Amino acid sequence: MKIVLKVFITVIAFTTVMNAQTSSTSTVLGAYQKNMKYFTSGSGAWESVNQDNDPKKEDGFKEFRIEFKALEGGFGMNVKVLGVRNDNKKVVFWNIYSYYDAETKTIKHLQLGTGGDSGAGTETIMDDKSVSIHMNMCSFEGTKWEFKDEGVVVNENEWQSTTLMKNKEGEWKVTQKSTWKKI
Repeated sequence: MKIVLKVFITVIAFTTVMNAQTSSTSTVLGAYQKNMKYFTSGSGAWESVNQDNDPKKEDGFKEFRIEFKALEGGFGMNVKVLGVRNDNKKVVFWNIYSYYDAETKTIKHLQLGTGGDSGAGTETIMDDKSVSIHMNMCSFEGTKWEFKDEGVVVNENEWQSTTLMKNKEGEWKVTQKSTWKKI
């Protein structure tokens, strides 16, 4: 009887753990896919006006854009971050690969800059309308830095982001706030 009871308890415990993992997986993946659908809807392109732009400078950036494209299968996105200069020339700053990692049950980001900078990090879905992305970066020359992007959905055509950088004292400081509109 003790053996049957131990097996029964082991099966129950295993089933509970497996159900929790499945629930966790479907929750993270489901929320990620919902976010992916939001960001890739329509053209998948979003723009933010550069409040610090000097329109007299031809090479100044009048706006910034983020272009989201879902990867086949629904488990990842290719994200391109670029600037639009005053002369309307587009300049790519970053290529980002965002994907659901089934092994760790997390959303991961790989970020590659056109100047050789690179980084990796994770995305945490805070609730139905907000996410936090934490990245560890390294310049081509070897300088390291850490930042967070926190995004909040305002409505179907607008979201806001706050970028925070970690300073030498280990404190997070806001470096940029942007409002993104679907184009």
